[in-house]
Amino acid sequence: MIGIGCKKGISLGELEKGIFLTLRENKLCRRWIKKITTVTLKKEEKALLLFSEKYLIPIEYFSPEEIRKFDK
Repeated sequence: MIGIGCKKGISLGELEKGIFLTLRENKLCRRWIKKITTVTLKKEEKALLLFSEKYLIPIEYFSPEEIRKFDK
């Protein structure tokens, strides 16, 4: 599972570049990603939806309140 935060309107290419760079830096493989998680405010973010569709990885959304619990 990976948690993704991104700027509104990011392109699919920019999103892929950031994700794959982070995976490479941490010696992780894309095939190990079984779920994308993000905040509910990103439900309409085109790049996230396209990434999910392209790589067949489901997205799970969390409210801002739920995400704040992880920060503690």
